[in-house]
Amino acid sequence: MLRKINPSAIICYGETFDEMKGNIIAVDYASTNNLKPSKAYFVHKTYFFDGIMNKGIGGGSGSTGSANISGFPENVRTSYSKYQDSGWKSNYNGQTPGTKAGRKFENNPPKLPVKDENGNKLSYREFDVNNKLPGQTRDSERFVVDNNGRVYYSSDLYNTFIEITGD
Repeated sequence: MLRKINPSAIICYGETFDEMKGNIIAVDYASTNNLKPSKAYFVHKTYFFDGIMNKGIGGGSGSTGSANISGFPENVRTSYSKYQDSGWKSNYNGQTPGTKAGRKFENNPPKLPVKDENGNKLSYREFDVNNKLPGQTRDSERFVVDNNGRVYYSSDLYNTFIEITGD
């Protein structure tokens, strides 16, 4: 898989193992999710970025880094662009019934920064990345936007976040 996709970075949740090669970003699952360490190790959903990947955005225990929007999959880029065009207010034109956009996100326990660089308290709103399909529950991909306009992406229903940079 690594040879075929040739990623610029791989995020690994849990301990890495000797056979893992390349730009591996190891994230301690227990410390980022307020869990006690376990003997069970696993590689979480793997992200492959063509964009810039910076480890650690600070302030949130579940935060894993930042990446330019150009490095995300097409569904994320498209949805991000449509929300940007609509001002991140609510659902954009064409979303299916049941797709959520603009609801308050509690950030509890905090996985994202609780205060900005000036010490002001941050509040968050959540947005579905994908349309809800009829007869199915909403999937796990979300955008979370703070009151200063920073946008975070979570593929795993708020367990980890990546700050989206650039347009």
